Amino acid sequence: MLQITNEFRPFRLKISHKEPVKMKIAIKNLSGKPELVSYSMVLPSTLTLDDASFKSQHSAKIGELAGGKTFEEFFELYPRPVCEAGVHTITIKATEHYRSYEYVQRAYTKKAELNVDG
Repeated sequence: MLQITNEFRPFRLKISHKEPVKMKIAIKNLSGKPELVSYSMVLPSTLTLDDASFKSQHSAKIGELAGGKTFEEFFELYPRPVCEAGVHTITIKATEHYRSYEYVQRAYTKKAELNVDG
């Protein structure tokens, strides 16, 4: 079983400051045995992972995650020119695989909400 957590620093994105928000994603293996894990993150059309492009998705094969261990990765989120104030939802999906990445054993999804101010 996997647990997905996230955190934003600062807590909200201010469009007028033109500075990114740092996002931490943590995936913890709650089972007592190693699991083959991958994950993906999809941003709404109003946010991007790079200030110079329009990259709005990220996926990674973590590999074997030992029982009780946590994988962490950090990102910077930037507003696109069409970004408006409000709550923006980011979808994070972690997947346990059986023997290879071709076979899905179990999938977990978390919706993270980022507050955006003008």
